[in-house]
Amino acid sequence: MIVARSRGIIGQKESPVTVLLAGAHGIGPHRVPTLYGSLFLSYYIDIIIYPSTLGVQSAVQESREEEIESQAAVARMWVSDEVESLGSYVPLPGLGIVPVNAFLIHSTQPILVDTGVIFLREAFLSALHEAIDPAEIRWLWLTHADPDHIGSLMEVLAEAPNARLVTTYLAMGKLSLYGIDVAQRAYLVNPGQELHVGDRTLLAFRPPTFDSPESTGFQDTQTGAMFSVDSFGALLSEPAARATDIPPAALEQGLVRWRTVDSPWLEHVDRGRFGRSLDTLRRMDPSIILSSHPPPAVGMTETLLEHLRAVPEAAPFVGPDQAELERMMAAPGR
Repeated sequence: MIVARSRGIIGQKESPVTVLLAGAHGIGPHRVPTLYGSLFLSYYIDIIIYPSTLGVQSAVQESREEEIESQAAVARMWVSDEVESLGSYVPLPGLGIVPVNAFLIHSTQPILVDTGVIFLREAFLSALHEAIDPAEIRWLWLTHADPDHIGSLMEVLAEAPNARLVTTYLAMGKLSLYGIDVAQRAYLVNPGQELHVGDRTLLAFRPPTFDSPESTGFQDTQTGAMFSVDSFGALLSEPAARATDIPPAALEQGLVRWRTVDSPWLEHVDRGRFGRSLDTLRRMDPSIILSSHPPPAVGMTETLLEHLRAVPEAAPFVGPDQAELERMMAAPGR
């Protein structure tokens, strides 16, 4: 178990949160990167690390229920008969923790969805190698080009020489700003188009909420699984194996709060048009919702859609100003 105590970014009160972090050993302060949407900030938090192997148990599919030991910051977990998550948790001082998930679909043409956080690259690649020989990956679906999704992109492309990078024209352009040229490996798919990948078809769609304009999710039309990019992401107080493990009020509060942080434009949307975009997802009737930033959600489509519907009416998030930042920087242990 790893327990982190973070000094609140809003106010001075310390708030303990439980997080899965790097598999360090010993007890004491560690400097860890933290995530605010797509911005990285190094911030001291006091971490008590119990030198024991971390275990994560999947309760989503009882037939595949098994304990998977994680010796690093990225843990493997079966979320359905064919899909594994490669997940981690990133602390946000004063707000809680946010899950960061990539997914591996074990199909006849294996599909990797995103490549994790940049500062967890080594742990991500280790978990990926445990799950599959990267050379077997045929498709790498990049939901969008944010730092918490492209962390191991170049390494995966190098180790998966036959894989095509499923992305959009805008994402390809954004990657070029990082000095990443994927033109020869890219396979461009726009929302509304289908991609046939061996034994299944993937239907691309634009998620109703997002923090990057190139965001593109998909539904596996064979299984009904929906990969919803950042939509339905939620701030948590502690890790959870599945969304139903989170107390309902905490899930609603965490989802609404995260959307005000990550999609601040929602307060300006036309409520009718936004509601119709949610109705589109409802008609897709997903068997499971697999998002980049909450635990897997089975049988919760209506609940999650109603939580999203409430976001435009929520109070906008206001981050710390200069005075608050200076107090943070001057805090003991910084």
